[in-house]
Amino acid sequence: MVRAHLHQIEKTELDTPSLREIILEVTGGIPTETVKLIKEMRVALDPMEIAQSWQPVLRPPPGILQGALGRALRILELADGGDYETLDELMREDTGCDLVDIGPDLRATGLVTSWNPKTGHIRRSALGDFIRKLLEKT
Repeated sequence: MVRAHLHQIEKTELDTPSLREIILEVTGGIPTETVKLIKEMRVALDPMEIAQSWQPVLRPPPGILQGALGRALRILELADGGDYETLDELMREDTGCDLVDIGPDLRATGLVTSWNPKTGHIRRSALGDFIRKLLEKT
C-alpha cells in the first residue's frame, strides 16, 4: 500500500527501504495514518525527521489493547525468536488460549503476517508491532 500510494502521488523519491520501514513502523500500515504522514513528508525538507517524530492520532479499540489479543502481542514480544512450545505455554497461561486458538484471530485481525503451527513460526505484522508499542506505553 505504501509503495502504491507513493507512486500514485508521484513521490518516488520517498520510496526507499528506510523510509518505507519507518512509515510502516510509526503508522502500523493503517491507511489513514499512512496517508497523513506521507502528505507531511512529501513537502518536508527532511522527510525522515517528520517520520521519526510522527505521533499517530488513531488508537486501537480498548478490546484489543486490554483483551486477549493485546496480551498475546506482549507474549509474542517476550518469545521473539524463542521456542514455539514455550511461547504456546506462556500464551495458554496468560490468555487462557493456546496458539491454535488465538493464532487465527491474530491473523484475521492483521496483527500477525504469518503463522504456521506445523513449523512453529509466527511473525507480527507492522500493525501488530504498532499496537505492541502502544501497549508498552500503557
